[in-house]
Amino acid sequence: MNHKSALVIVGALSGLLVALALLLAPGRSIAPVQADPIVRYVAPAGSCAGGGPSCYSTIQDAVDAANPGDEIRIATGVYTDVNVRPRMDITTTGFFTQVVYLSKTLTLRGGYTTTNWITPDLAANPTVLDAQEQGRVMYITGDISATVEGLRLTRGNGSGPGFYGGGGI
Repeated sequence: MNHKSALVIVGALSGLLVALALLLAPGRSIAPVQADPIVRYVAPAGSCAGGGPSCYSTIQDAVDAANPGDEIRIATGVYTDVNVRPRMDITTTGFFTQVVYLSKTLTLRGGYTTTNWITPDLAANPTVLDAQEQGRVMYITGDISATVEGLRLTRGNGSGPGFYGGGGI
């Protein structure tokens, strides 16, 4: 082996050692490798054509089943499935009532039909989340990055004991 080859090998190994030391430094964690995101589907009464096992009749069921980074496509319709969840944010006491409780990085998109899950049409296929004035429409909490597109949020109520405003989101 000549002198130049030895220097290249030593340089490459040094770079790898520095990278490994940075990754294993105290206070750093190595994030698990994320598999390809899964597209999940929601349609009233589970009427997903082609949705298969990733088809749900409530948005919350799809959110609960999803992994961070997944996408949830929601068919046209009015979704009124209000649910109660324990509060898991600033305090661990109390409960929140909402249509969707979101505590992981997900994408939620509306405007689809059960026969067209590829191209949303928000005008022709309105997707409405209606909290029926029983609580918030959507509660988003935690250090996450949520994407919400093509959803009409209506009749949320963010007032009353234990509420801090914000009936929509």
